[in-house]
Amino acid sequence: MLIRLNEKLVTCLLVLCAGTTAHAQQSSRFSRPDEPGQLAFTAGVGAANYLGDLNERVAFRRGEIGFAIAAGLAYRLTDHLSTRAEVRVIQLKGSQQGTSHEANNLSFRSTNPELAGGLQLDLLPASAKPKLNPYLVVGVGFTYLSPQARYQDRWVRLPRLDTEGDGYSRLAVLASGGAGITLRLPGQWLLALELNHTLPSSDYVDDVSTVYPYASSLRGTEAIVLADRRAELGLPLHDPGDQRGFSPGKDTYLTGLIRLTVPLSSANERRFRRDMNCVR
Repeated sequence: MLIRLNEKLVTCLLVLCAGTTAHAQQSSRFSRPDEPGQLAFTAGVGAANYLGDLNERVAFRRGEIGFAIAAGLAYRLTDHLSTRAEVRVIQLKGSQQGTSHEANNLSFRSTNPELAGGLQLDLLPASAKPKLNPYLVVGVGFTYLSPQARYQDRWVRLPRLDTEGDGYSRLAVLASGGAGITLRLPGQWLLALELNHTLPSSDYVDDVSTVYPYASSLRGTEAIVLADRRAELGLPLHDPGDQRGFSPGKDTYLTGLIRLTVPLSSANERRFRRDMNCVR
């Protein structure tokens, strides 16, 4: 019995070692990242650009660019189609400085965690191993909004203040779509440049949406000051009901990521290890 267990352990170790060596040499039948059933790790880093009530869609000209990072798993379904799930962190910034509403003096920043999944459609068959492969991507997910404003040399969290006198949910649904192009690297790794446009279900990404509220409906002095910041410029305050945001149009944002995809294991490799009754 002990001899059989030892033989089985040795066999499993040999399989694992052989698979690792073959992957490095790109010669094993297990190292086929383009076959259906391939599991891969994907990660990306880049920039995010907010488009909403505060910047009139001109954030690129003022350098209000935040960061974007992502990490997750991708699974190839067919020669053209993959699915992926990932966690992202997106930083967004916006200000009315330099816009036609500069006198309102509103601004924000927000660092939002996201959980998202989606589909990637490669325009060229992955099994052909093209050096460059354009693709389209769509996704859905959730995010948790955390807008802040700079006030008296510190960052103040805005959702708890209800600056428009009407509380909103910080949890928002996301829908996104975009395109990218992958470059095949040595070792079966893939490097991609990807652009995405994301549409949250909430118009409060920037804590601005509707009208200026009555001061009596706000929660304390800090909420009153941050709801209408014209006084900081020596200007008279707005009347309640004056337009503060533009609720018919939702806040959106763009992200640009450089992605790296690293194969983890193929369907054949997992099947072979399972048949050998080895640890996966």
